[in-house]
Amino acid sequence: MKLPLLIAAVATFATALSAATRSVPSQYSTIQAAVNAAANNDTISIANGTYTEQVNIPSGKTGLKLVGASQTGVKIRATTAAQTALTVNGNDTTISYLTVENTAGATAGPALAARVNSKRVEFYRCYINGWQDTLGLWDNSLSFFKFCEIRGSVDFIYSGGTAFFESTNIKQIRDTGGPATAPSTPQGVTYGFVFNSCTFNRSSNVANNSSTFMRPWRPYGQTVVINCSVDSHITAAGWSPWDGREATCRAAEYGTKTLAGAAVNLSTRSSWVVRLTAAQAATYSRANVLGGWTPPLL
Repeated sequence: MKLPLLIAAVATFATALSAATRSVPSQYSTIQAAVNAAANNDTISIANGTYTEQVNIPSGKTGLKLVGASQTGVKIRATTAAQTALTVNGNDTTISYLTVENTAGATAGPALAARVNSKRVEFYRCYINGWQDTLGLWDNSLSFFKFCEIRGSVDFIYSGGTAFFESTNIKQIRDTGGPATAPSTPQGVTYGFVFNSCTFNRSSNVANNSSTFMRPWRPYGQTVVINCSVDSHITAAGWSPWDGREATCRAAEYGTKTLAGAAVNLSTRSSWVVRLTAAQAATYSRANVLGGWTPPLL
């Protein structure tokens, strides 16, 4: 082995050995206390329970891993519209096997469960629950979601970040439905929200033909839906206009099917929605959207 490679390998091994596991609540009474005490690359192990707090991972903490005991048993909870249950400012953060929620309710207005402001943030086997504006993915952020469920009512995945959603349920819970996403992708950013092999489903109270994939929050907002399954709450138009911004937004779709597996006729989609070819759809791969980053949990 050449010397530079040997030095790099030793440094990586030393980092792995020095990373600690910090347990909540046996060592730290709150998740935030464990985050405050953590060094870069530490693991925060969270026992089952409801943690009513606002967890903030600061930009100076990188490589943190929040690992819950179970996807439904660990709940990080905010209770008002003014609160956000989890804010991620640190790069290379992994969140797995837990629920993040805001329980402010249907009439509270915007009420975030989670907000991501940083790069290379992965959510794996998580529930992210709220109503309006459940999940905020801010400009310049990069995130990945797999085997998750995101619940909300209107614009519940929003803002200008880049994100790839894979094998994830996007669940409408308001009886009158609404748009799932409200992207504000900047004009010069290639990728916004890309949903691949996901399911757009609904609670049993949600009306048929009541919901859409997107309405554009900003003129170049992008949502792309590829090989996804949809319930009957998604309208024939599939996408919602918003104050003329649909003229320049980037909405695209390919390979949509019903929950039963039948192909959806995309000829009924709004005229400003791009019907992708197979070759075009392939350019929205995980590797391309994430810029070559390989999330640690796949």
